Amino acid sequence: MVSVFINDLTDLLIAESAQVREVARDALGNELSPRLFGRFFRHLEELAIAIALCFLSLILIYRITQHVSDGANHELSESFGVFLDQVCDSA
Repeated sequence: MVSVFINDLTDLLIAESAQVREVARDALGNELSPRLFGRFFRHLEELAIAIALCFLSLILIYRITQHVSDGANHELSESFGVFLDQVCDSA
């Protein structure tokens, strides 16, 4: 139940409404019991791992696409290619 609460609040941190984001931020930053910090930080760690895996998947897709399209007449959209180049360079 606590995990669902923390998941829901972290999901609300990216809500469209600025007021909703602010309330979620305050709830996690000021109102969260110190006893729940461990669960909250584990959840943030899981999110960070998921994001890292997403970026690694993008890098893999990009490199495979580059390899497959070598010599072919297929091109990635320029903005996607630039984005993936930046991700690959920082990894």
